[in-house]
Amino acid sequence: MSSILVDNLTGKTTAGSVTVTSEHGAKTMQLQQGLAKAWTSWTTNTNHSVYDSLNNAGIVDGGTGITTLSYTNLFNNVDYTATTGTAMYASSGDQFAYETWPKPGTNATDSHAYTGGFNNNTGSNITPHDMGTGNRCYVANFGDLA
Repeated sequence: MSSILVDNLTGKTTAGSVTVTSEHGAKTMQLQQGLAKAWTSWTTNTNHSVYDSLNNAGIVDGGTGITTLSYTNLFNNVDYTATTGTAMYASSGDQFAYETWPKPGTNATDSHAYTGGFNNNTGSNITPHDMGTGNRCYVANFGDLA
């Protein structure tokens, strides 16, 4: 088995373009287009704190179930993808599916707000809610950096 060890990978023709061939060799794509440009794992329990992240400059508590994440490296425009995240919420022995989704109209090149809440499998609307201790939200962002 061969190994390639490098510290920097740069496109031969264009510095920001590394082409990868698909699994069956029929298609190609740019490597950097498929990479998450930011991701964050955080809790909304009392102080909205980050557990781990990539390209996260800060976190702001925007009220019950609302969190704004800001980016260290800005996105090129507001058309990047902000994913919906799912986590487990446990309270008094009960577990609920806790969902985090991008808050409409809050995407900016330097930040995005998310609303979190839980669904107790009743089919009713999800109500914004902060999480309990030890529970986490997860999201990832894809798009072009500035």
